[in-house]
This record gives sequence, C-alpha cells and structure tokens, in this order.
Amino acid sequence: MTCLKSSLVAGCVVLLIFTFGCGPDSTISQRPQSDTSDPTGSSIDLDGSSGDTSTGTIQSNGNNTNGQNTNGQAPPNQDILIGSFNIQMFGVTKMSRPDVVAVLVDIARKFDILAIQELRDGDERVAKEFLEIINSSGGTYAMSVGPKQGYVLDGKLSTYYEQAIFLYDTTKVQLIAPTYVARDNNPAPQKMHRAPYVGHFQCVNAPPEQAYSFVLMNVHVDPDDAHIEFQSLRSIISEIYANHRGEDDFILIGDLNDSASRFAKYRWMQQQFAVIPSTVATNTRLTKSYDNIVFDANYTAEFTGQSGVLNFMTDYNLPLEQALKVSDHLPVWALFSNLEAPRGAITQTAPSDFRR
Repeated sequence: MTCLKSSLVAGCVVLLIFTFGCGPDSTISQRPQSDTSDPTGSSIDLDGSSGDTSTGTIQSNGNNTNGQNTNGQAPPNQDILIGSFNIQMFGVTKMSRPDVVAVLVDIARKFDILAIQELRDGDERVAKEFLEIINSSGGTYAMSVGPKQGYVLDGKLSTYYEQAIFLYDTTKVQLIAPTYVARDNNPAPQKMHRAPYVGHFQCVNAPPEQAYSFVLMNVHVDPDDAHIEFQSLRSIISEIYANHRGEDDFILIGDLNDSASRFAKYRWMQQQFAVIPSTVATNTRLTKSYDNIVFDANYTAEFTGQSGVLNFMTDYNLPLEQALKVSDHLPVWALFSNLEAPRGAITQTAPSDFRR
C-alpha cells in the first residue's frame, strides 16, 4: 500500500484525555487523583496546551517495510488506520532521548488509532508529555490511559507494572463509552497479569447512522504464561461481548507474544482472523511474529484487506542498535472503512508496504 495520508491533519486543537481504567459505572473527575496504583483504576480528564516541546525532526526515506505492494493509489481519506505498538519500557528514560522521541512521535501521527502497550509511567507525566509533543504541530489527538497492571502478590500490585494506551485522532474517531479493564470473572487469582484494556469507538467523519463502530481490546500477553492467558481470554472476551450488546465488531489488538498459527487453536471468536500471518516478523530483529490484530471475519467486513508491519528501522535508516532504543517491537496495522458494512466474506492482500 502506498501513501495512506499525504499530510498531517491541520488544526490547533489540543485535547488531553487520560482515562485510568474507567469502568462502565465510574465517573469522570475534573482533576487528577493522587494515587492510581489501584489496578481497578479511576478516570482523569486533563486540559492543557502543547507548550515548547521541540524534539527535533525526523524524515522518512520512503523505503518499503517488507518489499511488497509498493504501487497503487491512496485509498479514500475516510478509511480508518488502526495500529498496535509495544513501545518497550516506555518511560522517563525513553522520553529523555530526543532522537527516539522524534521517531515515536512521527510513527504515532501516522495512525488514526494506535493501541500502545508497555507504558511505564510512574509519575504520570510521560503519557501527557508524549501527547503534547504529538499535538504541538496542530494535531488533534486524544489519549486514554489504562490503570497500572502487573503481578499481584498478597493483594498488592508488584513493583513491576504496565499501562495500556489508546491514542486516537479526534477528527476521525471518538470514544462512545467509558474505557475499562476487562477482568476474568472466574474465581481469583486472575489468570491474566495484564487484562485487556477496552475502548468502544465510532467514526465521526460519517453520518452517525452509517458510521463504523467497534470495540478494541488492547492486550499484552505474558510470554511466560501465554498458554494460561490464551485460555483465560476466552471467558474475558465473552464478558466483553456481553458488555456491548448491539455491537458486532470486536477487535483484539496488541502484543500476543505468539504467532497466529500458534494461538489459532484457542478460538476466541467464531471465524477468528489474524491480519499478520505467522510468517511475517513483528519484532525489530525480524525473528518473531508477536503482534497482531484479530477479529471475527463473519462480522468485521469493514476490514479493507490491507494490513502489514511498519519497519521503522528501514523507514528511518536506523542501525539495529539505534532501532532497539525505539522498541524491540514493530508497529502492526490494518485499514478499515469508516462506514458500517453488511456481513460477508473478507479478502486480504499480502501484508504490504506502509506509507503515511
């Protein structure tokens, strides 16, 4: 696929929305809470401006991400580009490196929605700063940040935790329900250390009665307990379905720490479809297929058939050592229509080049 978007959305709206695990019954507070260490989380809304957040510039050289499907016309602007990116150990240290931040910001601006995993934001300023830089050139992005999740020992969160993020362009999509973490309703202990962070979105650049709506389930599976967590996902996803009656598009997105051929047997959905084949690497060293976007092909006919991996190492001429400072994972993406589509068979092209 070539040139999905020729330029950034112009404007001067800066909207900061930090949502820390807001459940269906929770309320939105007007000021940050002092403690977000509770895995159940609480909601926070912030307003602010970008300020002086210069990080230098980065220019893509236009190389192919995997050498396939490099020619073609740009799809219509109303298509929605959804991506997933595990930004390894995304915290203060990474944000202190201007060259790394420049790459991360440029990547983030390519997407209409980006599900991010592995935020390590102890004082809750990393995500805010990242959003301010993204919007410093007139961007219109908002951000929803999940609660801290990790190993729970004796009822307390361990010192290692992570948070998930939904970053989204408010000129393309909106959240239509509070975000929340979907827990396994089976008896404790929880079988997933980082349960899916759930957001219900709808496209805004279409008539409301025709606008595509969908539920994203942002997940980071533990590689040491992948088999157990894959089994637990069955019941968790069933609960998510029950929470959104009337919705038929559910998309599991994130770092699954396993390939499509290996997790296929768990059948979380009736006609389970993964956009990234097992033969396509999604880690920066190009040795493993970990990250994916998965949905039920019986229902999500809005998928355009276009998907792939953004290889920032080649796109920005980075040597492996420098690329690994950005992340040990590559972003994965899929393109969807902004209009609801009737149920039907989907077709997919080979994982393709990324340009935006």
